[in-house]
Amino acid sequence: MDKADRSAWMQIFVRRSERVLTESVADLLIEDPANTPLEYRARKFGPPTDVNNAPRLGPALLEAINRVRAAGQLASLVLEPAQSALSTQLAGTMIDADTHGRGSEADAIALGLLAGWKVGGTIRGGNLFVGLVAPTRDVNTWLELALTRPVGRVALLDPDARHVAIGAALPGNGSHAIGAVVTTYSLFESSNHDADVSRMVARVASARAALGVAPLARLEGGREIIEGAQTVLAGTREPMAVLRFAMQGLAQQTGGTVSGYVVEGNDVDTIPIPDALLHTSKVAFSCR
Repeated sequence: MDKADRSAWMQIFVRRSERVLTESVADLLIEDPANTPLEYRARKFGPPTDVNNAPRLGPALLEAINRVRAAGQLASLVLEPAQSALSTQLAGTMIDADTHGRGSEADAIALGLLAGWKVGGTIRGGNLFVGLVAPTRDVNTWLELALTRPVGRVALLDPDARHVAIGAALPGNGSHAIGAVVTTYSLFESSNHDADVSRMVARVASARAALGVAPLARLEGGREIIEGAQTVLAGTREPMAVLRFAMQGLAQQTGGTVSGYVVEGNDVDTIPIPDALLHTSKVAFSCR
C-alpha cells in the first residue's frame, strides 16, 4: 500500500488454460492496522459532470478518462463510434448478467466486445471493465469506482491502449445511476511482427529447456509463410490455407517431413504452445 493510503483494494484474477477471459477469485479491501475507523472520501477527477442520456455519457466519460491519462503522462484514447454503438446495445444485458451471476452470458458478450469487429484497425490486445454506480449521474463518480479497483486501472490506464469503446447503460425509470462497459484496445501499428516472432521463439526455447528437451534450430520459413501471414492479417486468406501452402514450400526447401500448427490468440505471451512442438525431436522449426 502507498504510505498515504489507509486502505486499498486488492484483486486476484486467473486465466484458465486455453481461455481468453480472466476470472476473479478474490476481491479484498486491505486496511491499515491503525485502530481509528476508516472514512470514505471520494476522489475528485474533475468538476461534477452529470449526464442524463446515453449519447452524452460516452464523450463525457472519455474526456474524464483522458484527463486522468494525461496526468499520468499516458497517450489519450480515441473513441470508436461504431464499436461504442454496439457496446451500448449490449451494455445493459451484460451488466445484468454480470450482476446476477450469469457468467457464461457475460463471457460471451465480453469476448465479442474484445474482438472489436467495428474498431478501425487490427487489434493487438484489449481490456474490458464493467461498472455500475448509484445514486448518481456524475461520470467522475463512475470513474472513481473504476480507478479504485486494480482491474479498472488495467483497462483504463493501459499504456499501450489507443482506442476505446464506451457502452452506456442509463436506467430509463428515472433512477440516478450510471452503468458503462468500457473496452480499450491496442492495435498492431505496423505490419512488421519480427519482435513478436522472436518472443514466441524464446517462449518455445524456454518451455523446452524446462522440460529438459534439446533446443530447436531456427528455420527461416521463406516467402510462402511470410507473404501468407500478411494475407491472413489482411483478412483475404484463412490461416489453415496459408499453413498448408507454407508447409509445401518448406518441404520442397528442406526435402524433409514437415508438420505445422495454427494457434490463435490475442497475446503472444499467453497463447498455448502445441505439446507436439515441445516434445518433437525434429531439429528445426519456423515460426511466423
